[in-house]
Amino acid sequence: LKGHRKEGYDLCDGQHCQVYHGVRAETSIGRGAVDSTRGMVIAHKGRRAQTPYSSNCGGHGQASAEISGWGKEPYLRSLPDEDGLQAHPKSPWELELWLKSRPKAFCNAPKFMHPSHYRWTRILSAKALAEQVNRERKVGELTSVRVLGRSTAGNASRIEFAGTRGKLSLEREHLIRGVMGPGAVRSTMFILETETYAGTRQAEFYLHGGGWGHGVGMCQVGAAGRAQAWQSHAEILSHYYPGTTLKRLSY
Repeated sequence: LKGHRKEGYDLCDGQHCQVYHGVRAETSIGRGAVDSTRGMVIAHKGRRAQTPYSSNCGGHGQASAEISGWGKEPYLRSLPDEDGLQAHPKSPWELELWLKSRPKAFCNAPKFMHPSHYRWTRILSAKALAEQVNRERKVGELTSVRVLGRSTAGNASRIEFAGTRGKLSLEREHLIRGVMGPGAVRSTMFILETETYAGTRQAEFYLHGGGWGHGVGMCQVGAAGRAQAWQSHAEILSHYYPGTTLKRLSY
């Protein structure tokens, strides 16, 4: 595991590895789960696997190979979060209908989350968005925002901001979310609608989105939904990391 090799340790206590809130946040159930899985890791071809996760995949996870800068791992695939789901959107129109509805999925689980974690809508003013974009590159007043590429799951993989003085094209997932507003845009799984005033400059951008996070690997709410459906931890992990096995270290 190379995440913190340069810093001289293996794991951190933040979201990058796993959030830990200290001894006061521990419970008997949590300690029991930790003790019973001590030394257990997920492996691929005998080596420990990289196991990213996100809060909510929005109904369909992304493959690591489809996100710029992530690299390609055979067990980090683009997968639906519903067993047997076949009809994932294949066209822009189908994607719009899918994101404007609440299709069945294990991560559509109100018991474990607020409904807005699965489907959400945001309105961004052209002025506020232009300020964000111009911090990255001086493009002037925004004239258009276009999604130029999408992953199999439907996430925006390339987006172009055009202005009166130039253009900015972004491909990395965290940069797209950062420019569009990390507090407002919960994932890159969204469609974009433009509202204009008097048919001239863009006034507002409407985003209809799904999920929270990058959507690669395990979906946390989806895992909770699967557990509620009586799937075992081994079944859940084999779904989100197909081709991997559970291995116990000898220490």
